Amino acid sequence: MNALNSDLGDLRQAINAYYAGKPEATIDVIRAFADSGEHKAEFVLGEAYSDGRGVVQNKELSLYWYERSYKRGNAQAAIYLAFHYEEINERALSNRYYAVALERFRQEAKSNDGEAMRWLAMCYMNGWGVARDYDKMYQWLVAASAAGCKLATAELTEIHNNPESKWHKKSC
Repeated sequence: MNALNSDLGDLRQAINAYYAGKPEATIDVIRAFADSGEHKAEFVLGEAYSDGRGVVQNKELSLYWYERSYKRGNAQAAIYLAFHYEEINERALSNRYYAVALERFRQEAKSNDGEAMRWLAMCYMNGWGVARDYDKMYQWLVAASAAGCKLATAELTEIHNNPESKWHKKSC
């Protein structure tokens, strides 16, 4: 293990700063981790190139980094690849990536991974690789919240506090 991989705290800090609106200040750290094979960094670099945050927008490089992250087991990268192929009407490829993402999220959910559970909820809410099912969406959000996923807890609060929400009407 090289020194870069020995301190993933730096990567977490860089990713948090990136999402907090400081991509230019953190992209070099994220790129170094991505170059060393860290799948979370590869995924964030794919997002950066997709959106043009901290780098010049480049869809080819975005796909390259998403694919690298996907090959290392990142289920979120599989979802983003599915989005891309759906966007360009490559339905067979899109369906393949959705299926892989769902399987990986389900496996991670078995380990009480709240983020994976939340992603499963989003798949059911949006019909990503599965039929839309608001009951399953709600069940996965509850499980994700119970597993400590703060975003799922916030989304459940939104559902319960906003009776006009389409989620509230479908799941409550």
